[in-house]
Amino acid sequence: MANYKRVMIGLLISAALAVAQVTLSAPAGSQPEPTAFLVEVQEGTTDLSRQGASGHICVLVLPDGRFHLESRTQLLPGAEATLNLSDYSLDSSQLQQLRNLLDEAKMRQLPTYVQPAIPMAVPWSHALSARIARSGVVQYVGYWTWRGGTPAASPNSAPASVKKGWQESETALRPLADWLHAIEALKLAPSDMKSKMCASDD
Repeated sequence: MANYKRVMIGLLISAALAVAQVTLSAPAGSQPEPTAFLVEVQEGTTDLSRQGASGHICVLVLPDGRFHLESRTQLLPGAEATLNLSDYSLDSSQLQQLRNLLDEAKMRQLPTYVQPAIPMAVPWSHALSARIARSGVVQYVGYWTWRGGTPAASPNSAPASVKKGWQESETALRPLADWLHAIEALKLAPSDMKSKMCASDD
């Protein structure tokens, strides 16, 4: 029991850090040049149940199709997380398909992603966010879903307008989420690059 509590505390801290990483946009002065990358997609799930699986995956795609992929998974009650890194490249057809997906009107019209207030009091949560380079600016979109919690605590306490934005974005971003999962399923060779969880603002 004591070990489980220690693991839970550690996972709660890790989850809070992951939330900050997935959802916090960089200050305006440190935004990357739009030509430095095409898109960065991050997805994370936190499950605090006794045998829950929590994971975080991200991919950073460059304009020429090269990409860096990272995934991190932790299974409770274990205290260790498994990290996988890969570097590969999309072919011209795959790159054009991704560009077409990012250029769809429903994607361009999405509201700017608003993060939930921290800390959050829910046993399960899932988030996906994306930074998309566009003519001189970086579009930041995403959504948040969760189970449980109380009405007065985050994310249940988020304004109705924010929740509506998350719901609309979840629907519009489903093809991008499917694309991310397809990339993860390729089972690429491991990379010896250092883990940065794909931060495009480095």
